[in-house]
Amino acid sequence: MDLKELRNKIDLADDKLMQAYMERVRLAELVGEYKKRRNMEVLNSDREQEIYRRLIQKYGKEYEQDIYSVYSAIMSMSRLRQARQGATENIFQLFELEEGQDNFKDAKTAVQGVEGAYSMQAAEEMFRSPKISYHKSFADVFEQVAAGKADYGVVPIENSNAGSVNEVYDLLSKFKLYIAKAKRLKISHCLAAAEGADIKGIDTVISHSQALYQCKDFIKKQGWKQEHADNTAEAAKAVAKERSKHKAAIASLRAAKLYGLKILKENIQDQQNNDTRFIAITRRNLIRKEGNKISLVANLEHKKGSLFELLNIISSCQANMTKLESRPIPGSSFEFQFYVDIEGNILDKRVQNMLFDINNYARKTVFLGGYTEE
Repeated sequence: MDLKELRNKIDLADDKLMQAYMERVRLAELVGEYKKRRNMEVLNSDREQEIYRRLIQKYGKEYEQDIYSVYSAIMSMSRLRQARQGATENIFQLFELEEGQDNFKDAKTAVQGVEGAYSMQAAEEMFRSPKISYHKSFADVFEQVAAGKADYGVVPIENSNAGSVNEVYDLLSKFKLYIAKAKRLKISHCLAAAEGADIKGIDTVISHSQALYQCKDFIKKQGWKQEHADNTAEAAKAVAKERSKHKAAIASLRAAKLYGLKILKENIQDQQNNDTRFIAITRRNLIRKEGNKISLVANLEHKKGSLFELLNIISSCQANMTKLESRPIPGSSFEFQFYVDIEGNILDKRVQNMLFDINNYARKTVFLGGYTEE
């Protein structure tokens, strides 16, 4: 039997599988209607385990892994179809989305740090003529937006080398705010000190913890002590104020020049491909027609296979997941919620079905926004 004949037989087997699956879907929908009429729960774990046991007993232990893999996906899709049958809300009602437009011109925009911070640069590139206010912490930025004192807040959420800014993820979980826009900004650090300083005389370097991490090999090679600042621009400002010839700041070229520092060395980050992703947060949960990214938080049941089912929902909708981040659930003991970024537009019906399915599957789903990422 040649390859073509084998493939033809596989095609015939696939047709039989699909016919059997479609019949199973029809029966599952009838079960869903029965449960709906009697206000019964969609999930019946005992029944699912009974199916696994029967199939393994009938077809042998050697197929146990195959049965669990295939039927966990089949039963997941059956549950989701049954849940859709009982739906009374569309996705816009479910996540309280509203119609409207963002105002990215002359917007009151809060950032963490001081003038010259990378967040300031991100805000200037994301908005047209923003009215920027500076705040001590990321939490202060969120509070400014939540209280209506700022239209938007611009904060870093992850770096291509140092990873996620966990505090920002935790604040997204705490505040009922939404992502309006995202942008990746190339980060290039320089070593800057007071006039008269020389790189050979430096013994201490100061910067934000993320910047120190991004330059860790360079710092280690020099053998310098490290001091932490709230922000890279704060570090530049502190060095300028102290005027020590033995301390240098790691900051942007713009911040160094702004505070009158001498540039000792440029591009000192360990990886030249060094980007930080910034998000703009806002109070309004808008339906954005031009959006290309969706972010959400899914709180899953603490059981085996729970993450697999979430990923299966996303995969079955042919969506490209660009981020999956686990963070502890506040007040729980070793239980986690997942932050997910997915490419797509909220107006796409396939995306709406995916979000609806995720919401029905997860214990709790928090929609963080449909937005454009530049």
